[in-house]
Amino acid sequence: MRFDRAFLGIVAGVATGALLGILFAPDEGKKTRKKIMDKGNDYSDAVMNKFQDLMNVITNKYESTVDDAEEIVAKGKSKFEEVKNKYENKYDEAKKDLKNMTA
Repeated sequence: MRFDRAFLGIVAGVATGALLGILFAPDEGKKTRKKIMDKGNDYSDAVMNKFQDLMNVITNKYESTVDDAEEIVAKGKSKFEEVKNKYENKYDEAKKDLKNMTA
């Protein structure tokens, strides 16, 4: 998260510097406004791309975590069924042995 904050700080600093540079440049108002809009659009696109990259990383991590959790649950269910069947068989055997002993 520190990288994200640092990146946003750098982008904000660069944008502010570019804006101030354009405002103090000896150009007429129409050209200056166009330059400001162009730079704003460039920075907006850059921020959106970084945001999209971040969202992709988060989405991939979430999907990976869900897949891992599903795998763990499936293994747990399988192990539970295995142990359950083992003890049900032992119970049935003990029940038969008891029945044979009392018969």
